[in-house]
Amino acid sequence: MDKRIKKLVACIAMIGMFCGVSTNVLADATTIGVDQTYSLATITNGTETIEVPVVQETIRPRSVDGAVTSKSTVWIPDMTEESLEQNKNLVGQIKQRMSGIAPRDMGIINFPDNNFITFTSTIVYNVQYYNNTFRMYDIISFRLDREIHTMAPYDSVHNATAQANQIGTIGDPADGGKLMEQSKEFGEIQYGTTYTTPSEWLPVWPPDYGGPRVGVVYNIPIDYSAQSGLSDYTLRQLHEVV
Repeated sequence: MDKRIKKLVACIAMIGMFCGVSTNVLADATTIGVDQTYSLATITNGTETIEVPVVQETIRPRSVDGAVTSKSTVWIPDMTEESLEQNKNLVGQIKQRMSGIAPRDMGIINFPDNNFITFTSTIVYNVQYYNNTFRMYDIISFRLDREIHTMAPYDSVHNATAQANQIGTIGDPADGGKLMEQSKEFGEIQYGTTYTTPSEWLPVWPPDYGGPRVGVVYNIPIDYSAQSGLSDYTLRQLHEVV
């Protein structure tokens, strides 16, 4: 199937379905399973850095040719005493799991219903196999959603910026050609809007080194009204599919 058609079909499928440390959650009739991973991100105001929890879910389809959906949600406390204590508790639970000393039957982490702002990145991508062995990734689309579960004086005027990267090796990872230029700055994006990557991008085997790989980098301003007396923070959310 032509790559453009594959991307179109996958985008339609994504619109229809939209509504670290790993655990498994129940799958439905269209999926093999949902892998859930916990990790940490940081927000900063230039002088202070606060660790915040991240939940990433990878939804794998039953069809071999079906698109994979990855969702990454960052939870930002509203800086009240209560939310900072909740955040400290959540970060502690994740660190305990990451240490490897947590009981295997800890299950999922329960997040509060209020006092937080969440940013959820959704990436839809295809997976191909080189020589039936090496997984190669091809991003189809992404979107960023925001939910405000707080009465804090949050200023919601500013949008995030985004950069999509699909950087790695094409062909045999041992001696294939490197594709370093598959990166696109989208500038300021609208929350809840789906953006597609260039159709001419080729699937890649991600490199082992650090730096841009396969995913989307967001810079998200977290601004409070001037009369609140709260500092403005910035979240750099890196959502990689591998």
